[in-house]
Amino acid sequence: MVANRLVSSDIVNSMINFEFSNKSFESQFVPLIEGAYAEACELLNDDPLKHILIKFTDNGASEDTGVGGFALSSRQLNLAVLEGYRDINTQRENLLGVVYHELLHIHQGFTYEEAPFTAMEAAMYEGSSIIFEQQYAGASASYGDYRQHSEQELNDWLEEIRSVGVAYFEDSAVWGKWAFYHSEYEQKWLIYKVGSWHVGRILQENNLDVLDLKDMRTEQILALSRSS
Repeated sequence: MVANRLVSSDIVNSMINFEFSNKSFESQFVPLIEGAYAEACELLNDDPLKHILIKFTDNGASEDTGVGGFALSSRQLNLAVLEGYRDINTQRENLLGVVYHELLHIHQGFTYEEAPFTAMEAAMYEGSSIIFEQQYAGASASYGDYRQHSEQELNDWLEEIRSVGVAYFEDSAVWGKWAFYHSEYEQKWLIYKVGSWHVGRILQENNLDVLDLKDMRTEQILALSRSS
């Protein structure tokens, strides 16, 4: 399901303050962000979320997707948009997904100001946000695509993630290998892939929509699992 994008600009403008790093480039994305933001807030039924600072930063955009996002706090979302990305239409689609993704993080309390979190908590929140952006923003969220991996591989990585604990947030090397590139396994984005797979499995087992998880903490989501 993809949300309806007919949203009053007056309502949206009262919700968001923008801070730019390169306004001449970044301002072209404001209407897209405003629309996605209003839709996500409505889906999440979150009034406090409706007043926020969106700060563009000059770092943090992925070479793969052309965008990046970071839920700094309950009141600030950082976005990065890579200038000169190979396909502006794909970049815009990816940015739409990032807004949905990060706003679910903020709604669930998965922000930098609330850290530290365990790797397992991160996997569950990332998985939920990936499925949210896929189902409701129509985003591909390729960094969460686990289909090339066997269930045994995914299960093995899940068990490793369970044992990582808060080192995921406290040790940049640990965070880097699980979030970005694990040199031992020669794999990218394992926390996202495993999280997306496991949350998707929980939803399927319980015949739930990802929005049914929006007000749950990790332990509540995991309690629904029939597979582990």
